[in-house]
Amino acid sequence: FPATSSRQHSERPESSTPKRILTDEELRTFEAENIRVALSQCHGKVYGPNGAAALLGVKPTTLNSRIKSLGIREA
Repeated sequence: FPATSSRQHSERPESSTPKRILTDEELRTFEAENIRVALSQCHGKVYGPNGAAALLGVKPTTLNSRIKSLGIREA
């Protein structure tokens, strides 16, 4: 058998500082702001290799759905 470490691969490294859990409202606000920043950097472009969807690592249709559900409007 191959040698194994005492830690399983699925275990996460322990952190000395507990992380704060975001509420649903905070998470939606964070996501909306992240999308706004991506759209700004891409000059409002959603589709294509230089679009916000590519920058965020999601499909353009997914990004459009999130923009609509979060109520993001063009600036």
